Amino acid sequence: KIDCDFLKNRGPNFSKNVIKNSIFFNATTLWQQGSEMSNQPLTTNDTVLLFNGDLFMDEIEENQSDTDFLFRLINNANDESEFLDIFKLIKGPFSIICYFMSKLYIARDSLGRNSLIIGKKNGMLFFTSVLQARDSIEAIELPPLGVYSIDLITREMELFPFEAITHDHTIQQLQSLHKIQTV
Repeated sequence: KIDCDFLKNRGPNFSKNVIKNSIFFNATTLWQQGSEMSNQPLTTNDTVLLFNGDLFMDEIEENQSDTDFLFRLINNANDESEFLDIFKLIKGPFSIICYFMSKLYIARDSLGRNSLIIGKKNGMLFFTSVLQARDSIEAIELPPLGVYSIDLITREMELFPFEAITHDHTIQQLQSLHKIQTV
């Protein structure tokens, strides 16, 4: 059993769980803007989206939520290349967890303005925007270096970087991430 009750404080207006390909997705919503709430996770047969952020793009209609706009872009992608191209278009602070075409994709904007934590507990890898202070687990902020994908068959993680990775600090971040992933 996965305990997500502590997340309700983060978003008391709505909570929903979805299981897709043995992955447990949980979202809680704090409704702050827009004419109606966009309940997450958003799902189709082949896609699950958790989005935390704000998109600053002229293409978004006045009463459309950023989450719905992004979900439409993702559902129009025909393959991984088109999916990854979406990250070249979107502007604004965000963190994203998305199941698409049998892979899990995780990303933060290049400045890392929205939290996204990766950790391991009881042998399970998890991603979250918050942790309880009493949790004694190994976890780090996901380095905001690009879009990460996890192949659900091989369990391999791949990074599609926003830019070339050359700084020592960036290399250390990737080593910390690898340590969490393989523990």
